[in-house]
Amino acid sequence: MVVLSRIVSLFMVLLVGTIVGKLKMVSDNFRGDLTKFLSTVTYPFYIFNAIYTGGYGKDLSIGLTMIKLSFLVYGIEIVLATIFARFWPVSEAKRPAYAFAMVFPNMSFLGLPVLEAALGSEGVFYGAFFILFVDIIMWTYGAYLFKGGKGDFKLKQMITPSMIGALVAIIFIVFGIDLSDMLALPVSMIGGLSPPLSMIILGLMLAGMKKEDLAEGPLALIASLYRLIVLPLGTYFLLSLLGYESYYLYIPVIIMAMPVAATGALLASRYGEDHGSITGIIVLSTVLSLVSIPIVINFLI
Repeated sequence: MVVLSRIVSLFMVLLVGTIVGKLKMVSDNFRGDLTKFLSTVTYPFYIFNAIYTGGYGKDLSIGLTMIKLSFLVYGIEIVLATIFARFWPVSEAKRPAYAFAMVFPNMSFLGLPVLEAALGSEGVFYGAFFILFVDIIMWTYGAYLFKGGKGDFKLKQMITPSMIGALVAIIFIVFGIDLSDMLALPVSMIGGLSPPLSMIILGLMLAGMKKEDLAEGPLALIASLYRLIVLPLGTYFLLSLLGYESYYLYIPVIIMAMPVAATGALLASRYGEDHGSITGIIVLSTVLSLVSIPIVINFLI
């Protein structure tokens, strides 16, 4: 019941963001600016603080195992997307959106806040390792899906602020570097802004939804259900068969239960011919996740 109330609290913040957006209480540029502030400032602090404060007294080999599980799960997803994406009854321009939806969940804006609500600080600590190198996959394979040989993709785009925050935290732990209270408190305060800000941003995204974003209704629904139901169940049974339990099982399943990554809209706008399809799937899967995520959490815990 406590876990459910925390999840509901997160989505109540999302509701506030939706209302603010619908009432036009902020400018059209606000969501973009807030997203940039979150991804480049508060979220790297959040990741750093989660690993730094949770890392002492814990075996970092657990984190390495989470990284291995991450590559296993995402590797299987990419194989499945490569095989089945060609069967979507859509044009070639729209196909990358469905392949992307089959691989990438919303890890940063929603995944880690939900992990914190469901599993506490340890959930964020281990979850940070699980998603540590996924940005590399997203900015290589994800960009490849949309750009089709075009675009201005650069290798440096894979090195994100959140990855830097995580690596710096690991260095601090390995070398026993102590962060003074004077620095630890502001780091914690800035990082702590990330969960509510991420939900506000998602709420603003829902508020900006247009009818044309959902024009492919049935197909977008199928892609969303695949993302929200099929993948977490598949991940659960696979890892259970391999003998994983506790955090090794819970974290991958919860991350896989997240809606489609909002970064897909950015990649489609930058490299693709069509970004309406991925926007529709992102919006629809996020709306449906209001119901599906509590169900998945309740099933696991």
